[in-house]
Amino acid sequence: ESVQGQPLFVVRAGLSNVPVLMDAVPHESVLKFFMLSRHRVFLRCDARTRASGTLIKAVSVNDLNFVTLSAMSDNRFKAVLTKASKLSEKLYPQLLERMVLLNVPKFFAAVWSVIRHLLPKRALEKVAVCRGRALEQPLAKCPFASQRFGAERLPLFLGGSCPARNGVFGGISEHATAPAGKVGNDGMTQLEVSSRSVARVPMPVPAGDGVLHLEFEMVSGGCEVSVAVRPEGGAADGGEDVEVLKPHKVKPDKGRQTHVLRLPGTGARTAFLRFDNTHSAITSKRLCYTAMVTGAQDEVNGGKEDASAAKEAAV
Repeated sequence: ESVQGQPLFVVRAGLSNVPVLMDAVPHESVLKFFMLSRHRVFLRCDARTRASGTLIKAVSVNDLNFVTLSAMSDNRFKAVLTKASKLSEKLYPQLLERMVLLNVPKFFAAVWSVIRHLLPKRALEKVAVCRGRALEQPLAKCPFASQRFGAERLPLFLGGSCPARNGVFGGISEHATAPAGKVGNDGMTQLEVSSRSVARVPMPVPAGDGVLHLEFEMVSGGCEVSVAVRPEGGAADGGEDVEVLKPHKVKPDKGRQTHVLRLPGTGARTAFLRFDNTHSAITSKRLCYTAMVTGAQDEVNGGKEDASAAKEAAV
């Protein structure tokens, strides 16, 4: 919340797997969830208003990091969002003070052409676009955020200094850079990596020895794949990522890749699967993967670690 007690409502659009959502959940259920979320924010604002004697409104931040144009173009989702926006305007006309669009992509004009038609006129008048990147510049670069919130009140992925409880924000890892994919009949998670971006999949590792069992296959195009381990707290605690699988390019003709990697460290930590598509200017890449963390008593590559992994783990 802000210094004035205004609730902060965060939407991480780039981590929302819209096509999978609309395939699996009835439209009416999605609409009810949207309205329930708004009602919960309203109840918080109403309680603060009654306690302070001052009208308290919410601030909505739509984080557009990692968003893809294809996800924003799903007609089913646009229809539900349009209906939710119109209902909110009628039921909660004084709920929203400002809607901030953060981390806008280079194709922002195309994204905005989709979003602006889904919002009522009064809501459009409350929209503010924060230019720049939250993780690449000081918070002071955004006057609204620095005055209303301050770094200590904002999560790490918004450029703040407040870590999420247990590393999870709204049910999603604060380190996530890609939406959860649909699980196919073969048990593998499907993932699409947009152009000029990196998909990082966090895997929590409990205290003690750990082994990562990773299997993946490129479906279309090639990506650079790597795995690294980050100590609990990451850079904030002075820890550095330890590479356990060196970056290497993988294409569909390589078939299914299997790695069993020992994860260095003894305390709680996080292993990151990294799928890098920054080399591609316009083409998204698709892949499928499975990953599981087990104890060190399990065999590592049949009792023999990858030479590169063993060398890195010993460092």
